[in-house]
Amino acid sequence: MQTALIDGYGALPYIGCTGPRYNTTTEGAGSTDNGFTVLTEVWYNFHTFGKPQRGAWKPLDATYKTNCAKAEGAIKYYERTETSVQ
Repeated sequence: MQTALIDGYGALPYIGCTGPRYNTTTEGAGSTDNGFTVLTEVWYNFHTFGKPQRGAWKPLDATYKTNCAKAEGAIKYYERTETSVQ
């Protein structure tokens, strides 16, 4: 996931997760990976040169990369339902 976001944006964004920690789930039992398992947010960081509307900006890597689990297949992304959008 990180590689796809870097390829599309040019820098690594912050990837935020909530939900249960991986090592508390059935799949992660016995694992030392204590990251969260439900993808909830992605924050892109950049410097702008002048007004943002001009589109002159430089992508920046996030200082804090993620709080998500690192194990393969640990992250779930639930699609929005029509009633969840406000």
